[in-house]
Amino acid sequence: MTRSCCALALTFLLLTSTRVISPLESCLRDLLGRFESGDVLGDRLEKEWTPMPLAAKIVAMNDLGEILSWSLSHVREHSLRMVRDFREEQWALQPRWGEHPPTWVIGHLLLADSYLLHLLKVEELPDDFPELLMAFGPSSRPSSLGREISDLGAGEGVSLPPGELVERLERTGALRCEFVAAMAAADLGRANPDHDLATSQPTIGHHLQALLVHEGHHAGQLAAWRQHHGLAPVPWVFAPRL
Repeated sequence: MTRSCCALALTFLLLTSTRVISPLESCLRDLLGRFESGDVLGDRLEKEWTPMPLAAKIVAMNDLGEILSWSLSHVREHSLRMVRDFREEQWALQPRWGEHPPTWVIGHLLLADSYLLHLLKVEELPDDFPELLMAFGPSSRPSSLGREISDLGAGEGVSLPPGELVERLERTGALRCEFVAAMAAADLGRANPDHDLATSQPTIGHHLQALLVHEGHHAGQLAAWRQHHGLAPVPWVFAPRL
């Protein structure tokens, strides 16, 4: 018996068990009869419940790279929209002492992009990667002046103009999306070559999903920063376009 037929039978049993006599009961009896006789209606409903063929599943899996690329592209566009109207003096402002200013968020995303492109063997780490890590890595903290000071005790981090950070982030974002769009399911299923990251993100696909959440988190920080400083909210890039 098909799942559609089972659902109809269950409804019929509920109706008859409560002694309800109605036109609906008559209709259900007729539909059950059609299923048993192999009527066209039953065939049509059966087709609606047919699981996705294996070939279609494989095609869908191979589209995962393109879907991930689309998501990465949109979340990056949202992050960049958050900072496009900043004045130069706003980049280093903090909501309150001890919190990261916008320049740190953009530098931090650039750091993640640079490392991803290295993991994917798209390009080598940039020459200033150690300085980026010091200034914008997980262990960095902002000073009261909005400059990035390393917790590792190596002194002040790099001082890159915000415009340069944005330009580099646009480039790395486009490069990662282009590469990810061409990735097949087998590529996404490759083991994460970073053994520390692999403890929580075992494959490249897991790492890409984590980067989406990561950037969404930091875009939320930028949104809160904008609100704190009286700037207009930025429409969500994934919102319906009516």
